[in-house]
Parts: sequence; structure tokens; C-alpha cells
Amino acid sequence: MRERRSRARRVGPEGFDAQRQDGSQRIRPDPGEEIVAAIDAGQLQYRVGVIAGNPWLRLLRREVEGLMDSTDNDRDHRQRRTRAELAQVDRTLKKLRAEVSTLKAHRAKLHADLEA
Repeated sequence: MRERRSRARRVGPEGFDAQRQDGSQRIRPDPGEEIVAAIDAGQLQYRVGVIAGNPWLRLLRREVEGLMDSTDNDRDHRQRRTRAELAQVDRTLKKLRAEVSTLKAHRAKLHADLEA
């Protein structure tokens, strides 16, 4: 039987940013190192969880985002946050437009009842 090959890209223990094409090392630090440093400094609250013998950390999203805002001020991060906020505003506007149209229809019905 033929072996199935995984389509996933295999990466060494250093991660994707370990070495660039031109030979320079690490474009940016490993985010895990920043998180561990922030935990050690007392900037992040965490809980340790274990599933099937594999440990993991549960972090508060707002604290991690705050840490990213204070340390990682790159353009991609700002664009991602702006897009997320824009999507939230668009969802809110959509709900409010639906509510306004419902209220206008109810208002028209009430006016019609008054005139009848």
C-alpha cells in the first residue's frame, strides 16, 4: 500500500521565522517567549490545563491583546484590530437598521389606526 503524504508544511523546532531566504536569523521573536516573559513579569494571568497529558495555558484574551498592543506595534496587527472593530460596527449598524425599519412599520400602523 502507498503511504499518504501529509500536505502540511513541515517546520523545524525553530519555527517559520527561524531563517529567511537571505540567511538572516529570526524576523521577530517567538510569541511564546514573549508570553512566558509576561507571565514571569506578572503581566498576564493564567491557568494551566492538561488534556491527554499535554499541558496548555489558558490566558485572558484582553490581557494578551493589551500585551500585543504595548509590545507589537506593527502595521499588520493594527490592520487586523481595525478590521475586527469595523466588522463589529457593521454588525451593530445592521441590527439597528433592522430595528429602525421594524419601528417605522409599527409607527405607520399606529398612524393608520389613528386615522381610521
